[in-house]
Amino acid sequence: MSWAAQECGPTQLSEYMNEFTNREIATVIWGITFLLCSSLRKDIRISIGNVIKAALDKRILCITLAYYAYMTVIVVFAAKARFWQPSLAKDTVIWIVFAGFVM
Repeated sequence: MSWAAQECGPTQLSEYMNEFTNREIATVIWGITFLLCSSLRKDIRISIGNVIKAALDKRILCITLAYYAYMTVIVVFAAKARFWQPSLAKDTVIWIVFAGFVM
């Protein structure tokens, strides 16, 4: 049986993912509000489209996917070595997407 099946069932995983703090919830609400308000102006919509096109450029996308693959390998090895637990999934994803990506 795998380590994930031994330590974490479906109900336990949903409990872990439902532990969003007020700060995280507020950040999501303000982010959505910002995107909705900025989408009202055509020039900002065009700019956002240009940023998305630039982010999906083959060279940038290749580096981004390599980073996510690298971080996945690190988390899998840490889990196998019992340094990482499924209860850290939310914090790990937030760190990888935001703080870790900038580094």
